[in-house]
Amino acid sequence: QLALQVFHPVLAHRYAHDRSAGGTLAAALVVYALATTLPVAAVLVVAAPWIVTPILGAAFAPMANVCAMLALAVVPVVVSSVFGYVFMADGRYGLYVWICAGSAAASLAGCVIAFYVWPHADAVGVLAVVATVVAIVSGVAAQRLGLVRFSEVRLRQLAPANVKKILMER
Repeated sequence: QLALQVFHPVLAHRYAHDRSAGGTLAAALVVYALATTLPVAAVLVVAAPWIVTPILGAAFAPMANVCAMLALAVVPVVVSSVFGYVFMADGRYGLYVWICAGSAAASLAGCVIAFYVWPHADAVGVLAVVATVVAIVSGVAAQRLGLVRFSEVRLRQLAPANVKKILMER
């Protein structure tokens, strides 16, 4: 998340001066976000029992599945944040606020319904579903508004060595 915040001023500058380059950078950031968070989420899902028990104690060992379910929300939350930065960089603050408000309302409604239907801690897994829906809605909105250009992204642009170059380009 912190790394993405570094790119926000770069995105804003790109959208202000070259909308096409801004869309390409935004698409590259989405790919970066997926490439970095998928392995992290996978490790958290697999390692949840070895994370929860040492930190919280043996009494909380059965809650490792809750940790694993919440780890699944990492990917869509980070991808959604990229789209959020894209909306703000393009000056679409109203759309960003509506998506955030919708996300909060959907999270609340999802949790209330989930805990009513299944009053156990693992009902919180509904948040991964809600986060995925929000990421999809954000992505579709960004694509329809022409704010991301996945067709312009090339594999060599995604090499880690190019991150500094991307940040320094004007």
